[in-house]
Amino acid sequence: MKLSIVLAAYNGAETICAQLESILAQTRKPDEVLIFDDCSTDDTVETVRRFAAQYDPDGAIRLIQNEKKQGWRANFMLGFRQAAGDVIFCADQDDVWHKDKLEKMRNEFLGNVSHEL
Repeated sequence: MKLSIVLAAYNGAETICAQLESILAQTRKPDEVLIFDDCSTDDTVETVRRFAAQYDPDGAIRLIQNEKKQGWRANFMLGFRQAAGDVIFCADQDDVWHKDKLEKMRNEFLGNVSHEL
């Protein structure tokens, strides 16, 4: 089961690293983390680039910069269309996840699928 995370970002330079740390510290690592920056006017893009270069040697983090502002709903929709996961998680730039969120959710999905069969 492939797990994707779509993170919509806008002017989140102050908070986005804490969220990315919590994502990369998951007990079940995500297969991809797609960050859609919605034309931030602060240092969000550079902050994400620096973070990925330092803490993401496997290249799970992919930064996509919108050419024009989309708004949060459309920004998430862009991410959903590009995500390759069987399960897609939404993330805001100022969230911090429990370290076992992805593992627990994956297990729930697998448990429900096996009950259906």
